[in-house]
Amino acid sequence: MPTFKGVTNNAAGILNANISSGATSLTLQSGQGAKFPTSNFWATIFSGTVESANEIVLVASRTGDVLSSIARAQQGTTAQAWSAGANVQILWTAGHAQEIQDAVNAFAVGNLVEVLNLISPNDDPIEDLVDKIQIFSKDASGGKATLALRTDEEVEALTTFAPEVSLKIWINGVQYRIALDPV
Repeated sequence: MPTFKGVTNNAAGILNANISSGATSLTLQSGQGAKFPTSNFWATIFSGTVESANEIVLVASRTGDVLSSIARAQQGTTAQAWSAGANVQILWTAGHAQEIQDAVNAFAVGNLVEVLNLISPNDDPIEDLVDKIQIFSKDASGGKATLALRTDEEVEALTTFAPEVSLKIWINGVQYRIALDPV
């Protein structure tokens, strides 16, 4: 099961005091910390608008209004000194998207390995079937695909199916379903 960073809706706070570019903790204004998860989440720090200047950080822990064990300058941003009054928010970032992509890829690989184990239940089915497994479209207009096994002489269709694969993930107790549709 993939592990995702924590998220909450409308998590927003304001820096209570200045921080240096090397600081690994920050304090929000009184009572604002409760809006954030207690651990392991991406946060974006910015002044003015997020487009003008921002820094994405990975927060390992939150106790009350204090965010601590912060890894600075994440996802291609630069560590900066921030003044009291700067915004701290959980915003959608490339890191969130990457976590979902990684989960989908792991799901797809896991299902392929299951199919390989059914076809060749040896100790190392992938080694036995290198260059012998093909998944191809039999009827693109009908959304069907065929799983085939290539032998030395011909390609044998093992099964035809309508791909309806989905991945269920849970983030902070909320279930999300990602459907993989044929292209």
